[in-house]
Amino acid sequence: MLDRNQPVFIVGAPRTGSSFVCEALIRGAGLVGGAEGHILPLLVDLDAQVAGYYQLMRNMGMLAIPGNTVAQIDEMDLRGKVAEIFRLYYQNIYGTGRWVDKTVNVGMIEALPRLLEIFPHSRVIYLKRNGIRNVISAVKYFDVDFEQCCRNWAQCGEAWGRIRTGLPQERIVEIEHEQLVETPSEVAGLLAKHLLLSSEARKELLRFMVIAACEWKSSTNAEFTLETAGWADDQRAMFIKICGNQMVRQGYLSELELDAFRSRYRRSDRYEISPSAAKVLQAESAYSVAVREGQLWLVPGRSGATVVMFEQLDVAGMSVLSMCIGVSSPISQGVRFEFIGIDCSNGELVTSRQFELAALQQQDIVLEIKPHTEQLDLVIRVVRGRDARKNDHSWSFVKDVLVSS
Repeated sequence: MLDRNQPVFIVGAPRTGSSFVCEALIRGAGLVGGAEGHILPLLVDLDAQVAGYYQLMRNMGMLAIPGNTVAQIDEMDLRGKVAEIFRLYYQNIYGTGRWVDKTVNVGMIEALPRLLEIFPHSRVIYLKRNGIRNVISAVKYFDVDFEQCCRNWAQCGEAWGRIRTGLPQERIVEIEHEQLVETPSEVAGLLAKHLLLSSEARKELLRFMVIAACEWKSSTNAEFTLETAGWADDQRAMFIKICGNQMVRQGYLSELELDAFRSRYRRSDRYEISPSAAKVLQAESAYSVAVREGQLWLVPGRSGATVVMFEQLDVAGMSVLSMCIGVSSPISQGVRFEFIGIDCSNGELVTSRQFELAALQQQDIVLEIKPHTEQLDLVIRVVRGRDARKNDHSWSFVKDVLVSS
């Protein structure tokens, strides 16, 4: 068992109150940790690389030959030693006390399933915030592109929605940014219970959060709506396209409100679909689907397909869907991409095409949309190619998805 200190992982999108919670746990409850983490996703990436490499060796028959060096190094032992290196680094930095790691990005959220296996006594605090308030705060604080702030919020929400149900529910807690501001005492009690804090730590955490929350309140906690956010119409349209579905899923907008905003701020020529909007319908493992650097990454299953869906795309007055697809690994075998568009109003097929690509190939594709379609669900299936024997390292991507007239 690698973890004796019950680490706490603070995750979510940037500007959700993560720094406040991290400081409260360190200065109030007496945990140890830094201002930012940003190292644990690397642990999970290395772990996945080792697992993938051993799967390749297994398929090639290399592990069945006792004389091979790779056959004499146990996979789980190697993965355990990699994890142990990271644990020792944390111990060297923070001692033997209970530590907290704050890493607020989509990579850390996607790393949680494996991290909770590596650190079996760890706890997770997921912080969420209304997308409109979050984007306003992020643009002001980070001084970065408006679109990127929208994508950061939407991608984190999508990733959490995808992996949340697969996590041990007793080890996670969700906290709203608004709760931190309005009812800090209740949040302190919730955190103390979730983290099994001592009575003294509970008192200090409560005292710190109540006092600090009074000083922390700012104009970004005001009641902003899409109409009062101070955005131009093209920014409102971009927010709805990127964040609209997540706003509904997280309870910040109703379906009727989203439909009304879509009608009001619809772009007449074209708009981009965020990869983070993809809903996973079928995947062999948590590592089969990922969103990185604006691209949707998919790995075919060993025996079946990896399937995702973009729901309720607004295509009224639009005629085509275009995107770039490809296979990134030089050692990949063939991959088949299948695209199916279904009219949301009647279930009819409005577009359907297949493409097969080999290693390192990419292709710009166009899918024609049946006239008079208002909304459609776009299903994407990635499966082993016709002549492929296996799917090892078949990392495939979909990017630059556009709806245009």
